[in-house]
Order: sequence, then structure tokens, then C-alpha cells
Amino acid sequence: MLKKHHLFIIVNLLIGMFLLYHIGFRPIPSAEVHAIKDIYDHMGGEHWPEKHKKGWFENGEISCNAYGIVCDDFKHITRLDLSGLKGKIPTSIKHLVYLEFLSLSGNFASDIPAEIGSLVNLEYLSIGSNMLEGGLPKEIGRLPKLRHLDVYGETSEYNSEERGLISITHSEGEKSRAIIRVKDKNRTGIIPPEIGNLKNLQLFSIAGYNFRGVIPEEIGQLVQLSSLSIGFSAIEGEIPHSIGQLRNLTSLHIYGVNISGPIPDEIGNLE
Repeated sequence: MLKKHHLFIIVNLLIGMFLLYHIGFRPIPSAEVHAIKDIYDHMGGEHWPEKHKKGWFENGEISCNAYGIVCDDFKHITRLDLSGLKGKIPTSIKHLVYLEFLSLSGNFASDIPAEIGSLVNLEYLSIGSNMLEGGLPKEIGRLPKLRHLDVYGETSEYNSEERGLISITHSEGEKSRAIIRVKDKNRTGIIPPEIGNLKNLQLFSIAGYNFRGVIPEEIGQLVQLSSLSIGFSAIEGEIPHSIGQLRNLTSLHIYGVNISGPIPDEIGNLE
């Protein structure tokens, strides 16, 4: 006769096998399927190279084994790699709310939709080699879990070592780090006030000829910032007094911009 604890183990194993079997055959949720189909259509999926089309609506369905797609155990799409595929990203991407990884490198999209701010589980975002018309949408400031952001533009004027780059990285513990760098003559836009939401930011460097507007007062909310560099752009106006709140700042460079007014006294608060 089986002992009670042996019977308990067997029953739990059977339940686990039953759940795994049914989860394995669970379809991708319809809202995510519709979003993926919209992306496929907007990006000319029918004309993709054969290796990229693998698993993409071959029989009218999308598979978790499709090229560039990874799902979790519950068939939610958590990873989408569209690197090297050209086209415009549709607003329906907002329905992929379980995404943790998204690569749009080399898509040459005209802009990044504001709806990207709905991807609240996103930890990694790469927007490389894109000719962005509107710069980065302010809604990126709504991504609470974002740990890594790469945005770079590569033109004939830059080699691989000199290409424009934005990167935000973060790791747990004492070595926690967040970085933003921008260097791309073809990128336009402003420094959005939402930059103040990136509380782990340690380095912020902009050298973009088409950046315009003012340095937002919200930059003073980046309390972990240790290095700030803004140069060679159409940035204008005064240096915000809030810079004096950056008590961890050890390096400050502002050059090649149309800054006016006096240097704020609050800079004297920086040790």
C-alpha cells in the first residue's frame, strides 16, 4: 500500500502533467495575434526573406516558434525581434503588453508610435539604424521596467565606433547603472520632460545637431546622475536651476548650444 506522502507526490505529478499538456496546446491570445498580423502586414511580411517568414502565418496562424518570436509558458509573446526588417511599426503594437524584449533595429520606420508606452513589461528596447522623424516619443518615460534602451543612427559620416548611441542599462545591487547617449546629426526632437522619470540614470550625453528646445527643469529629478553633457545642438534658453539638485553630479559639460542668461547659483551646491 502506498504511503500517503507518496500518493500525494504522484497526484501532484499527474496534475502538473495535465496542466503542461493543456498549456502546451493553448493558442496565443487573439489580441496578440491580431497585433502580430498587423505588424506583418505593415512591414510587408509577404516579401520578407524566407528565414524571417518561418512560422509567420504559413497556414494562416502564428507560432511561438516563428522567427523572432518567443512566448512564455502561457503563450503570451514576450520577445519580438524585427531586426533588419523594413517598414512602419503600427499602433497596434500596444496590444503586445507582455513583451519584455523588442528590437526594431534597421526598420527605417518614419517614427516610433506613442503607443509603445503601453508596453509596461518592456525591459529591453532597441531602435537602431532608423531614420526617425520625430525623435523618441515622450511615452518611453512610461516604461517602468525598462532596463536597456539602445537608439543609434548610422550614416556615412560615422563609422561603427562613432555611431550615435543611446543606451540605458540597469543591474541589481551596488553596480546599478543607467546610461543615455545620443550622437546623430539626423535625429530631431526635444529633450522631453519625461526624462525625469528615469530615476536610475547616471550618465546623460547629447550631441545631436537637430536637438532643439530647452533643457527641461525635470532634469533635476535625475538624482543618480553623475555626468551630464549637452553640446552641438539647437538647445537654447537658460540652464535650469534644478541642476543644483544633482548632488551626485561630478561632470558637467554644456557647449556648442545657444544657452543664455547667467549660470545659476545652484550649481554651487554641486560638490
